[in-house]
Amino acid sequence: MTGRERLLAAIAHQEPDRVPVAPRLWAWLLDYCGDASLPTYLRICEEFGGDVFWCEGAPTPSYIRAWPERYNLPEVRVEQRRRQDGPYTIVERRFYTPAGPLSDRMRMAPPRSYWGMSPDPVIEEPLVKTREDLERLSYLMPIPSSDMSGYHRADELVGDRGLTELYILGVLDQRAADARGMAQLMVDYYNDRAFFDAQIDLSHRQMMAETQAALEGGVEIIFGSWFYESLSVGWSPAIWREVFLPRLKQ
Repeated sequence: MTGRERLLAAIAHQEPDRVPVAPRLWAWLLDYCGDASLPTYLRICEEFGGDVFWCEGAPTPSYIRAWPERYNLPEVRVEQRRRQDGPYTIVERRFYTPAGPLSDRMRMAPPRSYWGMSPDPVIEEPLVKTREDLERLSYLMPIPSSDMSGYHRADELVGDRGLTELYILGVLDQRAADARGMAQLMVDYYNDRAFFDAQIDLSHRQMMAETQAALEGGVEIIFGSWFYESLSVGWSPAIWREVFLPRLKQ
């Protein structure tokens, strides 16, 4: 079997010629090779005999967890400031939306350091502080991109060696949980269930719109980033079944 046939057989619950071997290598590639580009990934897969399962980045950014120099938000004016605090980079942002202002502050450790290859930021001030912030947050969610050319170029390069998937964030990942803060979102579930549901629904609608754009653009495989929803984060099995499983099924 080719790598593509092997992976498709496993996905379809059929018996492949051998167990597919396609670990996620991006962090290791950064350390071992200095970059995690597709050509480097293909070379390493050939060197070690692995099956190619390339994850192409999402064409629609999440401005909740992205700090570009320019934001593609026509209705929003953005003020962004970076400053150093020892080894940390502090990013402070203020968004002026038609519904009112939003602000947040992140503390980021340097990459490829004691904290790891790509450490997550510490949310010192979340974007969403009150129920009124949700309408403002909706203006930070860009119209999903319909440009899937990057995915198709990558899939062409991968060819029969394996499969290409498109990275789409889940309900919480770099969406609701980063806008509110994971711990506070968990507290909201018990203290203000209507507020909790509204946060989840806003992120879910954005995720579904991005998924629809991907499928209409010819994407066949999606890498759903649902790490923040996992039991290992602290959600109970009952909450997972009630809140996240129905949305995952959709």
